[in-house]
Amino acid sequence: MAAALLGACSTVPKPASDATPPEAGRWTVFDGGGQVDITGNGSYAIHASNAITVWFHGHDSQGLHKVSLADSVGWSCVSGGLGQQVGPGLAVPDVATFSPDANNMVPVEGLRATTVSGPYTCSSGFAFAGGTASLIGTATNWSNQTTTNTLHVSIAP
Repeated sequence: MAAALLGACSTVPKPASDATPPEAGRWTVFDGGGQVDITGNGSYAIHASNAITVWFHGHDSQGLHKVSLADSVGWSCVSGGLGQQVGPGLAVPDVATFSPDANNMVPVEGLRATTVSGPYTCSSGFAFAGGTASLIGTATNWSNQTTTNTLHVSIAP
């Protein structure tokens, strides 16, 4: 699952301090031409044959220092009365760290993206029975306060 920095929006002067943590993150899920926005923690369901692209938007109106996105994916396979579990495995977080520009301005928003897609492979004779992907987005401000949000994606056969 590749993640990419998509850019940053407006900027503000870098604060000397920030008494409040970043706001709840926002998820944008792109699924087959449609788009769904989810604020904070949430869930989304797909079929194994579908692939979705997910953006995590970290935001702090006083300036954002870092934004990261990690994913953990696991699934089950069955054959008769036997079952197998694959994963979950945790990917290394994809982190973007922002620095003040020449005018000491910093972004208020940072974006990271990932894709949730198969194949969800099973051993010979076993069939995919379902899975989950947990996407963990974290935003950190200049006072090192963080807000973490999770999007749980259920994957049906």
